[in-house]
Amino acid sequence: MTYDDYRTAIQAKVTGTWNLHRAAQQSQPLDFFTMLSSISGVVGNKGQANYAAANAFLYAFAFYRQGLGLRAHTVDLGLIEDVGYVAEIGGASLEARYDKREWTPINEGTLRRILSYSIMQQVNDTGPLSSASAVHMITGIAYPLPLDRSDLIDNRRFAYQFTTSTSNSDVNNGDGKTDRASQTIRAFRIMHESTGTDGATLVKAAVELLQDQITKLLRIETEIEPGKPLLAYGLDSLSPVELRSWVRQKLGSELSTLDVTNASSLIALCEKLVSKLRTPEAAELKS
Repeated sequence: MTYDDYRTAIQAKVTGTWNLHRAAQQSQPLDFFTMLSSISGVVGNKGQANYAAANAFLYAFAFYRQGLGLRAHTVDLGLIEDVGYVAEIGGASLEARYDKREWTPINEGTLRRILSYSIMQQVNDTGPLSSASAVHMITGIAYPLPLDRSDLIDNRRFAYQFTTSTSNSDVNNGDGKTDRASQTIRAFRIMHESTGTDGATLVKAAVELLQDQITKLLRIETEIEPGKPLLAYGLDSLSPVELRSWVRQKLGSELSTLDVTNASSLIALCEKLVSKLRTPEAAELKS
């Protein structure tokens, strides 16, 4: 991302908010000053650090205005499903990229209630309805979050969103994806620790694992073809870092980001992954 890319994305929210704030100073104090942000400012968004930063600014600006004794509140919105960009441009194909067990869609009626709540947080003479969200309200994140399926599983800020009963509900809801993913990872580790497993078998198992993980990482609708390079699927500069971290944590292989970006195919990447697996003895010492 260039500096111009960063500035262009944040300018509308930052400059626009300051302009509204200064214009409001010329009149009677406002009853409410609600700023619409996005949960990307809290959870981030792949390849959109500029957009996430612009939304995080709105959160900070609400603190700033309240520090001046002025009304302010920020709402972090999640996926709006029946009006706006997704409904008009993306449609069902874009909405399908978001796992509803992780991200709770917001319809127009719910959006109106959220805005009403934001206003009530500011106009109540006895103080905000909830001190926990007096400045900032986050919407659109499911509860409880599914273990082993959420992008937030390694973020300690969201630890309270996970419960130990989640994995059982995932297994019993007819989907079973969470349980299968965990079982596949465990099976791969067992094969690696077994002295009788050949390299080709490990590569085949690694391909299956990485197909699922890359599909989730890039949020694409079609299955990854093992013979194609990952760049063909729109691999950005951040995804190789995330994939490398996942492979190291879950599978115990020390891939580099260049291994990911330069791989001629998923099969080639998995061959590299298997060649860099820690020996069972080294893995035991590391743990």
